[in-house]
Amino acid sequence: MGRWSYGGKEEADSLKQISVSFLKKHGYFRSSWGAGTITWSRNGETTGSINIQSYAQQENPHIKLIYTQTDRDTGEKKDFDYKIPLTTTPCFFGGKRFWFTCPWYANGVYCGRRVGVLYKGGNYFACRHCYQLTYNSRN
Repeated sequence: MGRWSYGGKEEADSLKQISVSFLKKHGYFRSSWGAGTITWSRNGETTGSINIQSYAQQENPHIKLIYTQTDRDTGEKKDFDYKIPLTTTPCFFGGKRFWFTCPWYANGVYCGRRVGVLYKGGNYFACRHCYQLTYNSRN
């Protein structure tokens, strides 16, 4: 998990994250299907990786996240494979901008927010509102 701030909320800056701008920059939205791996590292040491499949130019645009997570306490490995819906908004000079639709259910209520970044504050990726995250710069 990430670092806690003085206000008691966890900081988003220290968590693994996936951003729409990163995916766009690396060509995930150019064709009807794209795939790749994102790797996180700290001080030159790999801290995690995730496989991403993008289905951005289809009728129901989404990305698919595939990863394995090891429980720190038990050492048990758990596989994750789920979809994150994408939505678009038109750009002023043509084209479209992609956004994630947060897939999380917080307290039994579906979030569905349109966001540009998803954070891994637990087992799954969700928006900062669902994980009640703050930023280091706010402290």
